[in-house]
Amino acid sequence: MSDAARALPDDTIELGAGGELRLPDRLREALGWKEGEALRVRVAEDGSLRIDAVGEGIRRARGMLRSHGGGPSLVDALIEQRRREADRE
Repeated sequence: MSDAARALPDDTIELGAGGELRLPDRLREALGWKEGEALRVRVAEDGSLRIDAVGEGIRRARGMLRSHGGGPSLVDALIEQRRREADRE
């Protein structure tokens, strides 16, 4: 979450027809959410509603993988192994 989103006061919104929620413009802008963006919605263990942009979750996951990676690429290793085998034939 951005510092701008953290600095915003709480808002109260109404549940609309068909269960629709409309987030105030300032919240969407602070979160960087655009119309049509895919959002992941879930109920947390404490019963609160959690909404995350799918793209942000993907970026976080990639960052975690990068931070735990650092080893050799398995694809590159396999290609190199196949080249050595082909050279021997």
